[in-house]
Amino acid sequence: MQFLRRSPSGNHSLVRYVLGILIILTCYMLGQIPLSAVLLMKGAPVSDPGFMQNFQFSDYGIDNNTGFTLLLLMFVAAMLGLWFVVRAVHQRSFKQVMTASVEIRYSRIFLAFGFWLVLNVCLELLAWLGTGGSYSIGFDSASFPLLLLISLVLLPVQTSFEELFFRGYLMHGLAIISSKKWVPVVISSLAFGLMHIANPEIQEYGWLPMLLFYISAGVFLAYLAVQDQGLELSLGVHAATNFFGAVIVNYEGSVLQTDALFLAGKADAWLMLVAFWLMSLIFVSVASKKYQWPSWQSVLIGKITD
Repeated sequence: MQFLRRSPSGNHSLVRYVLGILIILTCYMLGQIPLSAVLLMKGAPVSDPGFMQNFQFSDYGIDNNTGFTLLLLMFVAAMLGLWFVVRAVHQRSFKQVMTASVEIRYSRIFLAFGFWLVLNVCLELLAWLGTGGSYSIGFDSASFPLLLLISLVLLPVQTSFEELFFRGYLMHGLAIISSKKWVPVVISSLAFGLMHIANPEIQEYGWLPMLLFYISAGVFLAYLAVQDQGLELSLGVHAATNFFGAVIVNYEGSVLQTDALFLAGKADAWLMLVAFWLMSLIFVSVASKKYQWPSWQSVLIGKITD
């Protein structure tokens, strides 16, 4: 069975997709209430449109673990909304949104997580050897165990929601509209990039390199989903990316405000983009051989069948 199909099971009218997206966005906004309430109590100017792009939890007496948890709650709410939409509005199972396989391939998730994490560590070591003094130790023995717990329990909810929504729910809907594989890949990736436009990295490092980074990430993850007939590899890669940034090496201007093991100075956005492309090529090369994928042209010119 194909991951993208013109006639998937369940109900897939345009009205249902519009309703579904509205429900998910509403849940996402409701999930922001705890964070906004705490910030208001601390006297933060949350009504300022630019506030969320620049604030630091520590400026308002909120420890990073508490702030990190509050930030992730919006994705917990969004995931519940997505689950409701898939089950009640489209009358499908979560597994059908995630994979075309009979069972969810958990081994792929863990393999992708481990391999992508190793790639991140290797390239970060190369960056450290090249820049030396731009890194400092951020480890806090009192807060790190809780950070690790949050990153293992709540952070995967955030990364999984984004994969299930953009590479699952949204791409499945786009596959019904267009018979060309590249259309769901490109449109979902543009939407993924634009969703991150409010992130503080955009202001810190410039909209062009960061928007290219997010769109490139969307294309890479969508490509994995289409070639592997499921989201398992994408889920593992996305989880490893955010786990690395939250727990191992955090950097100046990151949306993830955590007491990671190491803190880096201001990153080179263009170098980070090139490094991501290099890691993506390595990952695709290994995965395509291991799982015997068709050529990359099959995504570019291939058609979605019934």
